[in-house]
Amino acid sequence: MCIKIKLIVCVLLAVFTSVSIAQGTTYRGMYAGGSFTNHKGKGSDERLTGGVLKLGYDLVNFLAIEGHVGGTIVETIYSDPEYLDSGYTDVRSEHAGIYARLNWRLTNITLYGLVGYGYYKTKFDFIAYEDPFFDRSGENDEQGLSYGVGIDLFGSARTAVSINWMQLINEKDEFDNETNVQAIYLGITHYFNPQKTNHAAY
Repeated sequence: MCIKIKLIVCVLLAVFTSVSIAQGTTYRGMYAGGSFTNHKGKGSDERLTGGVLKLGYDLVNFLAIEGHVGGTIVETIYSDPEYLDSGYTDVRSEHAGIYARLNWRLTNITLYGLVGYGYYKTKFDFIAYEDPFFDRSGENDEQGLSYGVGIDLFGSARTAVSINWMQLINEKDEFDNETNVQAIYLGITHYFNPQKTNHAAY
């Protein structure tokens, strides 16, 4: 895991721990979850799949702070074998973000929006079919505005199925190359306090 992602995780843990201690009740307002992810870059038909972990803290009923960290597994993209420099490319990514989360609580459902800072890193290894002279590796990382929307569907007072759409990153480097990645998350979120919906009777 890269140094920037490790730093984000450490900051998140420090913030959540400090707020919990200040509240005087262990884990009050804290929640955590994990999701399957599917990433797609602008102008590409290829998709990257992987996972993401999140950790959050409800500051008040309608506002939370939430952090994400995750990555994708290696996906192999094949090119036309008729060309001398053709081959296949192994692609993977790492990402992290810290967000303000606005909640709208309904019966057994929470709708929410996320906006904050995101970091996204893509790595690739190209392996030529014929001539290893053409083999190469590289990586690209960008950081900037990240946002999304989601819904929690509660099956109990503490646990929900979570569905998110995320704009993970949309930035250009100094050469005007664009990194524009969107993702869908599907997973489970567990809340340490059973207080997530306004009118649910469990």
